[in-house]
Amino acid sequence: MSPGKAVEPNRTLGGFILYEKTTDTYNSSMASMTVSDFRQNLAAAVETSMAEAVFVQRHGTTIGVFVRPEVYAELQEAWEELEDLRALRAAREEGGSAMPWEQVKAELGW
Repeated sequence: MSPGKAVEPNRTLGGFILYEKTTDTYNSSMASMTVSDFRQNLAAAVETSMAEAVFVQRHGTTIGVFVRPEVYAELQEAWEELEDLRALRAAREEGGSAMPWEQVKAELGW
């Protein structure tokens, strides 16, 4: 199975862009293998992960997911964006007075 181009340009949450699609996405299928099969067939798992995520299972429970480095990087970036949005939301809910942009730049030494 071959990866396909992303159809949607960006993911957003509350009007904020979480991340932009820059790489090919996986197709909608997913592979799974047991820990034992994963150990014995690492080369096959690597090859499969180029087209789809490989879910590694122990006793029927997924304990890990093997993906391409580009996909991992996108997921990590999206996670960091979500953390920033959560911090922004918390700061807005906390209230308080806003600081003028010029003061922010001065305090940062810009």
